Amino acid sequence: VLHISLNEPVDKVCLWYEEVFRNLAFHSDIKQLDSFWETILPNRFIMTFKAEAFNVSILKERLTDLTEQGIFFPQMIIIDSLPFDETQMDAVQELKALAKDHGVAVWFAVKTHRHKEPGPDGLPYPLYDIAQYFEVIFELQPDGKEINVRALKGGPDSDSVDLIVDPSTMLVKDKTKSA
Repeated sequence: VLHISLNEPVDKVCLWYEEVFRNLAFHSDIKQLDSFWETILPNRFIMTFKAEAFNVSILKERLTDLTEQGIFFPQMIIIDSLPFDETQMDAVQELKALAKDHGVAVWFAVKTHRHKEPGPDGLPYPLYDIAQYFEVIFELQPDGKEINVRALKGGPDSDSVDLIVDPSTMLVKDKTKSA
């Protein structure tokens, strides 16, 4: 996984991964945490950019450097906090082409705005103008002491909530098993 953070420094992203790992290890009763952590650590690479300085040509250049030098070969790219507005339409198109060229999946973590009305198909702002570029869109909705995961596009029935996220661990749980 190549994790690209546009708001947080590398050390904060690293801490988040370690917390998720430790929660997952605890709930899965994994022994020998340190050796297991060391085994999976080379499968993650974190890059940070200032959101206003991020562009796809710089990402392509850095990705080429990583792969040509044999440093890292991502199978998935996560881009955290790319502002999806009209100024990013070209970037989204370029990222889709980059994903296809490199044979990788690209996931985006996007903040939506509850105070803005959803689009005609129910998608939240700022996604309703660029939804055609995505195969799948999920929404995380806080609901009391849990966070519902709802498919808005490309998943099961949009009105169903099949998964929840435990806000204390940020681990996904099967809703049918937690009831």
